[in-house]
Amino acid sequence: MDTANPSFANPLQPGANLKRRLASGETCVGSFVKVPSPDMVEILAGAGMDFVVADAEHGPITPETCQQMARAAEACGMPLIVRVGEIGSPGTVNRFLDTGVAGVKLPHISSPEAAREHLDEVLYPPEGKRGLAGGRWARYGTAQPLHQLVEEFKSSFVIVAQIEEVEAVERLDELLELEEPDVFLVGPTDLASSMGLRGDKSDRRVRELVDGTLKRIVAAGRTAGALASSPAEATALIELGVRYLVFNGESLVHWGARLGLEAAKERVSS
Repeated sequence: MDTANPSFANPLQPGANLKRRLASGETCVGSFVKVPSPDMVEILAGAGMDFVVADAEHGPITPETCQQMARAAEACGMPLIVRVGEIGSPGTVNRFLDTGVAGVKLPHISSPEAAREHLDEVLYPPEGKRGLAGGRWARYGTAQPLHQLVEEFKSSFVIVAQIEEVEAVERLDELLELEEPDVFLVGPTDLASSMGLRGDKSDRRVRELVDGTLKRIVAAGRTAGALASSPAEATALIELGVRYLVFNGESLVHWGARLGLEAAKERVSS
């Protein structure tokens, strides 16, 4: 009996697909999810999202729930990326990445030195220092020889570096020389905080700095990423050259619920 299962035998495929699309200049749209919910992943996949980011930095997502979310994403043919808050803790990072996620979002990349330390945690030797084991990312060692997967890993794993401090903007040219990040995402809220504006991303100075930084990333021939708070903002960011666009999943649910409620109330009052 032939028990080969192509999808089971290609654990790196979701990330490889997203990485290839981004490298080709295609616009990819995804969503953050802070709630530990495989169902939310399925719902967003059904809406047509290109990827989902499990936000383990600003939510209660654990490696266990991240693994369930990764399974849901794979079942829908969609890559799941994880944002790990405990960057600097190699054991914690490995527990998240071994769940089978298609990529990682590295927060607070403020300097090339910090970036190199964090890249060491997510890349296998000789490029990095990540501990190696045949966890779920390798289908528990049953998909293909582990050393073959390690050879393919770097070309299949999506790495997003978040630019969200003034220092990072000041050292952006150095950061853009790094080979590994597939995307440089500008985070407006933390950038505003680092400017002493208490996270007020609507401030004109923040908007100008964000737009200028995105333009520099695009001009360097790298993939620019940004967070959109509305459809209108998404359009403006794409016009700036952003090709990795992220919404907030919980906000999408809020918008949909509010629109439905307003429509219902209007119908009742008419």
